[in-house]
Amino acid sequence: MNSVRILCTFFSISAILCLFTGCITQADLVWPMSAEETVGRPVPPTAQLVWIEDAEAQTRVEGWLFPVDSETAAPAIIFFHGNNEVIDHCLEFPETYARHGIATLLVEYRGYGRSTGNPGREAIRADMIRFYDWLVQQPGIDPERIVFQGRSIGGAVAADLTEHRAPVALMLSSTFTTMEGMYWRFGVPGFIAADKYRTADVLAEADFPVLVMHGERDNIIPISHGRKLGTLGNETTYIEYDANHDLPVHWPTYEADLLNFLKAHGIL
Repeated sequence: MNSVRILCTFFSISAILCLFTGCITQADLVWPMSAEETVGRPVPPTAQLVWIEDAEAQTRVEGWLFPVDSETAAPAIIFFHGNNEVIDHCLEFPETYARHGIATLLVEYRGYGRSTGNPGREAIRADMIRFYDWLVQQPGIDPERIVFQGRSIGGAVAADLTEHRAPVALMLSSTFTTMEGMYWRFGVPGFIAADKYRTADVLAEADFPVLVMHGERDNIIPISHGRKLGTLGNETTYIEYDANHDLPVHWPTYEADLLNFLKAHGIL
């Protein structure tokens, strides 16, 4: 036991020294895809290309809106992906939701894919506010039925946005309670985290329906995070799967759970 404590202490001190000497950065730990090469996939034919620009920061961030044909204004889901992917990897969501009359907006992060700039909590939040404000002005979109959905760190981004723009509901997959807790999970002192996402605090104060989904064998974000989030809020539904971090294992079951939640709260 003493040797384990000594090793953990050594690792923590080493991590601090590395951060201060430039060996690793916040982007390496939290936003690794910002260092990857640009993705070359063209915009899907069913999507509308959206660029959100920040003139002051000289950045432009990409989004893909997948509208649906509907006689009335349709509900829409803003989908926030994980830190090791880009919007190009998330097409199963708009394809699924379109079959049920739901529009989807896939939003990118600064520095990811074809988007410019450097990712970080405040910058990303500003971009997501712009995406939201743009979406609710679009014809065919019901501004009273906007749902935020995020997986992994995308769940934290989605929850963070609820403090500035109100969704009708929030859906989280494989999401952590706090960023500091995730730092400690990998042996890095939590107090050095720059992007202090605290999903648990948001859910504790939530006055809207929340769906929390987590894999009991999650090897990245332990199941304890999902179980904790599942206890927070007044209208929280918790679903646990026999799965690892990469939900879902069985798409039809996962899809049914998402749709049942939306129907139960009058969004569909």
